[in-house]
Amino acid sequence: MMRKFLIQIITIVSLLLTLGWLFGCADDPTTGDQDINDKTSNPYAPDLLAQKGEDQYDLTIQCIWKFTKSKLMKHITGIEGIVSNLDNKPVAHIRVQIVEGTVSYPKIVVFTDKKGYYRLDGLSTGSFKVGFFNAGGEKLGVKDASVKKGKITRLDFVVSDQPNEEFIIADMQIEDVEIQFLKSLPLQINLAVKGILGDGCTTLNEITQKRDGNTVYVKITTKRPKGVACIEIAKFITENVKLDGGFPQGHYKIIVNNVVKELDIDGGNEGVGFLKGKVTIGPLCPVEPCNLPPGQVAKIYKSRKAIVYDQGTKKKVIEADLDEKGEFSFSLNSGNYIVDISDAEGNPIPLDEPRIRMGNATPKEIKIKSGQTTFIEFDIDTGIR
Repeated sequence: MMRKFLIQIITIVSLLLTLGWLFGCADDPTTGDQDINDKTSNPYAPDLLAQKGEDQYDLTIQCIWKFTKSKLMKHITGIEGIVSNLDNKPVAHIRVQIVEGTVSYPKIVVFTDKKGYYRLDGLSTGSFKVGFFNAGGEKLGVKDASVKKGKITRLDFVVSDQPNEEFIIADMQIEDVEIQFLKSLPLQINLAVKGILGDGCTTLNEITQKRDGNTVYVKITTKRPKGVACIEIAKFITENVKLDGGFPQGHYKIIVNNVVKELDIDGGNEGVGFLKGKVTIGPLCPVEPCNLPPGQVAKIYKSRKAIVYDQGTKKKVIEADLDEKGEFSFSLNSGNYIVDISDAEGNPIPLDEPRIRMGNATPKEIKIKSGQTTFIEFDIDTGIR
């Protein structure tokens, strides 16, 4: 719309400039009847213009500007603004339209863009009521705006917390739940919940948990705007949920949406071991010693992940970002595992894929024993020389 408007302005101005130079300012637009040949009322009569060519140029430009301004004012009269939420973040897809006015108004309907911006053009001078509606058609509010000729009136709108009726709230589809034991007394548990978001508009809504004796209920919901068309591409996510409280010896049932996990816990963290690791990445500069800022070095390490796979099934058990020193730690059930380091973008590398010598780690097999800590180190050669 803006591009079309600018093209119209450029076309009109070009036409007026052409007409101004072809016909001059025979009639002064300020009076409508002044004759440029009248020496008594106009100092720019033809015989004087021979000596004042520069003044004639100024007069012509003034006439063109006055006429152009009078014709264009009605085209740049309107209302514009930003729609945001209570956190001052822009809100897209809000429908904006005039619902009432003291003068006639065009039946224009616009939607806010991804920056929350909207604009209503071509309005007459007057007072209007502007309505704001969500994607489901529900009215969010109405604001008054006074419009003056040749002016763009600013009218921002803040969307308060929107009711759940405009969203579809549903349980997230759960693919798997991994139980991870944390190094503590009494024992604490973390869940790595793998789920699916149905399409590009579906986001994580809320994670709640409650405990009834030795049964723990975890509910994970998603939300999706009503009446919005989205790309139907499912997204797989993993959410880490630390269960409240401790888990002393006993039998427990953990229910995540419709997935049920049962486990028996013996005293003294029986069956749980620990893994600690250190990754060294270098060289980071062509010449050592490397004097990169600490923040840049930390970013290099934190961009990678440590990933643990079950040695038998080759399925991922858990992953975590490296810290700024390249260190990581996990608590794991006793058993055999494969530990690997992601690429520089945090993406896992298939275990059976041949490794390029430079810039990648080599997977390592480890054995976790109950009550013991296993240490492992990786040395990644960046190839920088």
